[in-house]
Amino acid sequence: MKEAELLAEMLDHTRQLTRFYLKHTADIDLQKRFEIGDFQTNSVHWIVAHLSWAEWALTLKALGSDVSPAPWFTLFKIGAPAPDPGQFPPYEEVRRVFDETHATALAHIRSLEDATLKEENELGMSFGGGKEKRMIIQHCIRHEGTHTGHLGWILRMSGKKVI
Repeated sequence: MKEAELLAEMLDHTRQLTRFYLKHTADIDLQKRFEIGDFQTNSVHWIVAHLSWAEWALTLKALGSDVSPAPWFTLFKIGAPAPDPGQFPPYEEVRRVFDETHATALAHIRSLEDATLKEENELGMSFGGGKEKRMIIQHCIRHEGTHTGHLGWILRMSGKKVI
């Protein structure tokens, strides 16, 4: 198995856990943000849109794909101020882009040769001690896992016990 195939498999396994949690959100308020002390969580809707942007940026743009971003990605990129929920695209569209971006990302990663993974990523960003394309894919996996944990907490705070 090529390293790229293994990385794609790990990313897909992480997404499977994200989808598991998302299956349990059908009857909760997808816009709800919880307040914990002085901190306010992101909503399920925001997290799914943000994960869509992040997977595009970290596995398509950073790896040299010419796939265009969704027009609303700038609202959910790192460092962007929290948008007003009225600016969010419909959740159904976000979920469609979430799934399409993931399928495209997996195909693109799987197409990479091991030598390509040693090249510097197109964003010039350093993650985990390096700018190699393999490191940015690994960061994408960690990033999604972190937000998947956030989904788990949101479900618990919404009265759901899924595990």
